[in-house]
Amino acid sequence: MLSTRLITFVVASVATLTLGNTVPSVNTTAPKVNGMLTAGTCGPPPVPWTFILACLNDNYSDCDAVPVVTGGCAQMPARQINAMSSVQIPCGWVCTFYNTDATTTVNGCDLSTAVSITTLMFPGSSALVQEAFDNVVDFVQCNTDD
Repeated sequence: MLSTRLITFVVASVATLTLGNTVPSVNTTAPKVNGMLTAGTCGPPPVPWTFILACLNDNYSDCDAVPVVTGGCAQMPARQINAMSSVQIPCGWVCTFYNTDATTTVNGCDLSTAVSITTLMFPGSSALVQEAFDNVVDFVQCNTDD
């Protein structure tokens, strides 16, 4: 039963991403205050893959679900590269965001190609300008917070 639900979720998520649709929110057990994620009690331990919510505007507006796998490096969706202004990170995850030089197109999660990096954990950031990392993200690497 659980595997059927997981397969359905993955297929629906891939279809949504393939069609270029945006996703309004991330499934989370986190409490919200005025629609914003706040630090709170996490649910069960995280699985080895999930989605972060990368948003073009502050306060989680105009977003894309970005699939991430523990330890894997992912390039941001084309419309989010150097344009992300807020990000939601699921409970139990820590993500490092990379600002790379303009020529980097593969292995962008390599410190030798990074212009700068920032690391965020749940719940993320409603305004990356506060992290001095607004509109510069190219790649992301996430891990579970064990």
